[in-house]
Amino acid sequence: MEQANLTARTDTGQDNDKDYGKVFIVGAGPGAPDLVTVRGQRVIEEADLVIYADSLVQESVAGLAREGAEIIASAALTLEQVVEKMLAATRTGQTVVRVHSGDPSLYGALYEQLARLDEAGIEYEIVPGVSAVFAAAARLGVELTVPQLAQSLILTRMSGRASAVPETENLTSLAAHHTSLAIYLSITRCREMVSELLAGGYGPETPTAVLYQISWPDEQIIVCRLDELADQVARAGFSRQTLVLVGSALSPALDRKRSGGVRSQLYHPAHSHVFRKGEGRPTVDDTLETPKARSTEPKAAKAATVAILSLTKNGTALAAKLQSGLSGSLVYAPVRFAAENMQAYRGKPLELVRELFDSQSQLVLIMPLGVAVRAVGQLAESKQTDPGVVVLDEAGRFAISMLSGHLGGANRMAEQVAAITGGQAVITTASDVQGLPSLDLLGKEEGWQIAGSENLTAASAAWVNGETVGLWQEVETLTVAGLDRPNLLRQDAPEQLIDEKFKAALVVTYHRPGVFQQALRDKAVFYHPPALVVGIGCRRGVSADQIEQALRAVLTERGLAFEAISEFASADLKQDEAGLLELAGRYNLPVKFYTAEALNGVAAEQLVSSSQAQRLLGVQGVAEPSALLASGATSLLVAKVGQENVTIAIAVKSRKAAE
Repeated sequence: MEQANLTARTDTGQDNDKDYGKVFIVGAGPGAPDLVTVRGQRVIEEADLVIYADSLVQESVAGLAREGAEIIASAALTLEQVVEKMLAATRTGQTVVRVHSGDPSLYGALYEQLARLDEAGIEYEIVPGVSAVFAAAARLGVELTVPQLAQSLILTRMSGRASAVPETENLTSLAAHHTSLAIYLSITRCREMVSELLAGGYGPETPTAVLYQISWPDEQIIVCRLDELADQVARAGFSRQTLVLVGSALSPALDRKRSGGVRSQLYHPAHSHVFRKGEGRPTVDDTLETPKARSTEPKAAKAATVAILSLTKNGTALAAKLQSGLSGSLVYAPVRFAAENMQAYRGKPLELVRELFDSQSQLVLIMPLGVAVRAVGQLAESKQTDPGVVVLDEAGRFAISMLSGHLGGANRMAEQVAAITGGQAVITTASDVQGLPSLDLLGKEEGWQIAGSENLTAASAAWVNGETVGLWQEVETLTVAGLDRPNLLRQDAPEQLIDEKFKAALVVTYHRPGVFQQALRDKAVFYHPPALVVGIGCRRGVSADQIEQALRAVLTERGLAFEAISEFASADLKQDEAGLLELAGRYNLPVKFYTAEALNGVAAEQLVSSSQAQRLLGVQGVAEPSALLASGATSLLVAKVGQENVTIAIAVKSRKAAE
């Protein structure tokens, strides 16, 4: 193989013309040597030095190297040792091959190697490989993007000791897309995985496949329902080198009869394209209709502004009046009527409405209701993501809450608009008409968060229809008004809500939904109130990611919800601790700091002794006493837990602290 001629720089900064060798980073595929690409095999065969990840790559792959080539297994080596061997070989003109499992770009610790090769001035080339997810699909005989079932594939993993997953990529959020999901490097947290997938909206019957060492001689495959996954994995004893596939697209592997009605339109006789003219039209039997997946795109992703759109001169004059009374509003008006402080537009207003629908949190449309319906009707997807839309006639007589009255704020906006114009707000949502609190806004002003909304529509229907709804509150001190209704029955234990007399259930808890019985999860709406105070102690210089990973590990182990955290607490010596402050800012949570005197004032019998804190900070503890002080509680929910330079303790807010 042709060697690259590079111009390196010596330590003195002078150019030193020298022929250096080259590094090839090769994806070995899922394991079998005959699944290495032709290019990858050729590179390995011509290498002088092969460094392979022996914990994940079969020795037979490294065996493709020529006789006389040096072969090194890297499982016991550090990054620095691997790079040192690469540099030593390339500086003598040798060709080095670093063999990774699967494709190097996916969980391959690739970036850190490339950075060091760049720094050393060594040329490298990446040879892609076959990821285990594709070998798994082939082995199962399935397509992961079946028409009408799934058209996206998400590759992810759960947080582990070596790598924290960003909160925006947590498994529950990804599961809400209800598409094909491949989960790597997470089999040791299988029960938590199942809990998060169920919380994200996958049904317990969702097809699931577990593939251990796929394409290796001792491969094992389990195909089961999602709710059977944890028990199946426990019986099999899998602890590493295992991939999990989840999603409806796996159903052909379980029931081939279903696949007869699912087909791609590309090859349908009625489909025309540049290479073929179609005949006729597809029939209903040619598609498989499935419910539209619910989006969980956070509302904050839209601009926190009110867009007011007018069509006429009179409408623009009314828009100007609204603009002065609605904070954060911007008027979009036809160019011939727009004032200097307005956004002038040309062209079709309906196209502008569709653009604003995707970017703004609230819309006020000064136009006939029929026009607004035609503009917005096809865009509406979910009450969790749709903006609040108010339609107003140009005389300002009627402000109609048209879309997303509760979560999008259209009901409140209609009332504000009517107050400015002297008109009447038109609100048609059943709970408002009956004077009932809306379940999708329940506790919102007190900071409650809904944990999944799959049962919200059914529960709201039962609520407004006067059917019996059950309520269990884990934290009685955190209450909201409006729940004193004859059809709402409070219960002493969550298990009581499973009773058939309850058509729906409301559960106010600091625990995650996954810890409750499936029969309850099938009918309940879960709310997380800001009930937990987290005391944090940490070594100097610990990063926000390290603290978050430690915190989430504690919460997960005990089935507690991150969304139920109210605040953090620590010693005042940590007031400048960058990692702690960054984590608090990341989730907009306050931090309370306490002096050594205050921490030492907590009754010793309430604590687990901390000789290290006593020695280093002169206090009897940090995490535990600060959690107790901030919460006003007399006992801890979670006693101090040490997690790699971080200590965590958790308490539940008392009535006094909550007020």
